[in-house]
Amino acid sequence: KDYHYEFTECDSSGGRWRVSVPKPLTCVGGAPNPPTRVNDCRISCDAGTYFNRTTLECLSCPPGTYSLGGGIKFDTWEHLPLGFHVSVESFESNFRLLHNFATDSGVNCSEYGWKPKKSFISSHGGPCAATLSYSVELVKPGVLSYYYQYTDPSILFNFEAQNDQCQSIEDVEKYKWPRLTEEAKWRTSTVQLKAGLNVLYWKTVGMGFSDKMKKSKPVRIKKIEIS
Repeated sequence: KDYHYEFTECDSSGGRWRVSVPKPLTCVGGAPNPPTRVNDCRISCDAGTYFNRTTLECLSCPPGTYSLGGGIKFDTWEHLPLGFHVSVESFESNFRLLHNFATDSGVNCSEYGWKPKKSFISSHGGPCAATLSYSVELVKPGVLSYYYQYTDPSILFNFEAQNDQCQSIEDVEKYKWPRLTEEAKWRTSTVQLKAGLNVLYWKTVGMGFSDKMKKSKPVRIKKIEIS
């Protein structure tokens, strides 16, 4: 085709427009297809179906393909997936200072950030606070599930979710401190999310090791899924 369809941003009435976008240097003259109104921005198709931009309907996936519906899944960590962000900063706790575990000035915090490791992403904690974040806009309430391994109590592992007003989600205390796992075991944590913008944070910080001591065992996340 000489054109493809795109959608405008949702407007104050809760709808948007489908418009025809011509290929550069391909379409010359002639009028494009008129915009088509989509009255509900919250359209979401079930798993196994997809939203067809031509018919504006949910259709079954062709043989050999699949769809998560309105969801998204991250289970390959060759590199940091699009939309994720990592930040690290130096951290000093009263625990460190009382136990003479103060970090040396000029510590290289980049060594302790979240690192993609092909089949999972991990963080060692250490003398720096490391944050992995991801933002998602939901058209209806959804569920976050993440599959993690957390075996070392010398690391604080914290999860937070906030809306566009920087307010924490309801029942935040239920999700804030993921439970420790047994050695070589994995656990799934499930979080209820509301419609709208959700900013997700996974944070680690080591509580008892200096930069020169043996690294703590890393926190690992193998899969993150939003549905």
